[in-house]
Amino acid sequence: MSHLERRKHSRLELKAYGFSHLCRLRAEPGVFEVHLIDISPGGARIRLVAPKGPLPEGAVVHFDTMLSMNGLSLNGLRSSVRWVHGEECGLMFEQELDVASSDLQVLLAP
Repeated sequence: MSHLERRKHSRLELKAYGFSHLCRLRAEPGVFEVHLIDISPGGARIRLVAPKGPLPEGAVVHFDTMLSMNGLSLNGLRSSVRWVHGEECGLMFEQELDVASSDLQVLLAP
């Protein structure tokens, strides 16, 4: 079964909008600037802007989307790195976001 088939939530594909939202990832060995590629209530796919070293699969990180909605901060999201392919990584949020994919789309609309 592929990782796409195991997904609980559909992802909001930001590439379709030509959007490159800048976020932050706090992990060893430091803080990384990342572009958000797609996101769902359960996780996100990101691309490292200036890699400082590889992020190992299974690493626990804190993801800051730099967004908030109706008082809900989407920062400091404790996540685990599920996969790494070059400069792209898949994150799984420890706790699912209490926000619908449609609300995420509104937040990220250019």
